[in-house]
Amino acid sequence: MLLMTFLIFGLVFAQCNRKTTEVIAEDYSFKFALNRPFALGINDKACNLDQNICVTMDSVYDDSRCPEGVNCIWEGNAKMRFKVTTAKKSHVLYLDTQPTSNIYHNDTIVGGYRVTLNQLSPHPVADNPIKLSDYAAEIQISSVN
Repeated sequence: MLLMTFLIFGLVFAQCNRKTTEVIAEDYSFKFALNRPFALGINDKACNLDQNICVTMDSVYDDSRCPEGVNCIWEGNAKMRFKVTTAKKSHVLYLDTQPTSNIYHNDTIVGGYRVTLNQLSPHPVADNPIKLSDYAAEIQISSVN
């Protein structure tokens, strides 16, 4: 009986001292690999279980890209909002399809990771609005450490 009591207290003590840094829940859409591009739809949650990082694109809040079939003076741009969660913190970040401007950025560093937007699909077509559920952002995440 005394041995059983010590075993139970030992297990409880070990569990209390274990560091809990896991942010990965069972509610992710798919897994991604670092340094490899992947497509992320609206409200998809992609996780890297080894690095304990997840990313979600929650909106495309501005899409002024020049539609196919239209002659535009400027090619336009699209702006997206993402949520990146690491073991230490959650970050909200904004990426843009227009990387050449001083105002807009297609990559950023958060929590020791570089998040890069490669492209946003589909491209607008004249007189054919894009449903939010049809958007997919191709992004790539890499470690900067």
